Amino acid sequence: MIIFRIIKHKTQETNRLEGTSKAIANNIQMHIEFLETQVKEIEQLINGHIKNNKDLHDKAMLLESIPGIGAKTQAIVLAFFADIEKFSSTKQVVAFVGLNPKHRQSGSSVRGVSRISRTGNSDLRKAFYMPAMSALRHIVNYNEVCV
Repeated sequence: MIIFRIIKHKTQETNRLEGTSKAIANNIQMHIEFLETQVKEIEQLINGHIKNNKDLHDKAMLLESIPGIGAKTQAIVLAFFADIEKFSSTKQVVAFVGLNPKHRQSGSSVRGVSRISRTGNSDLRKAFYMPAMSALRHIVNYNEVCV
């Protein structure tokens, strides 16, 4: 998604500010402000599209009922999963995101720790990270539920 590239570019420009001359820093700062404006405009377009499309709006309301899912995460999830019916199982959805387990082993001698495969879309995986952390904080009996 283009918005992720703009945000990444803004971060790069912010990192360039340190250690530059005042004249160059002013130009970089103007570019950062331009990129921030672009991000806001794109977010407004996305939110307007979701509000004006009944199907997307209904799906956004369902996503809003999930603890930790906010407007930005809703937009990202809807962008990737607006037509979620194309997946025939939850395993396919998990693999698409790249959260499926990847087992590390070599014959019978090496058995490593399983980790997520990360073969899916990294932007989508990143979008799920903060809501997951937020949900962990708000689940009262997390240890009873998950551990």
